[in-house]
Amino acid sequence: VEVRQSQVPGAGEGLFAKVDLPNNTIVSYYNGLRLACDETILPETGYDIFLELNLRKDKKAKHLDIPEKYQSSIDYSSTLAHKTNHSFDPNCVWDNAEHPVHGLVPCIRTICEVEA
Repeated sequence: VEVRQSQVPGAGEGLFAKVDLPNNTIVSYYNGLRLACDETILPETGYDIFLELNLRKDKKAKHLDIPEKYQSSIDYSSTLAHKTNHSFDPNCVWDNAEHPVHGLVPCIRTICEVEA
């Protein structure tokens, strides 16, 4: 995958397939600052996500956030799932996976074949 400017006005950067991707393929991982349930980054970043997606209803669950200075792919590109844009016709879903460096993190996984 690669990060490019989205063609949707005001959408900013987006994540795009460089090659055709089969169904059930991890596209990208999501990592950031690991925070306890009572910790937060101020001002709100809009990039806060639960570490374990199946615990998202648990108010005591750990979560991840990406500080504003690292939201651009120029400044942070170790993981890129934060560049995924919403779609009313999605080709991917959120999941969890073991990253070889970051451990258990959210990821983006294809739910169909995705053309480059």
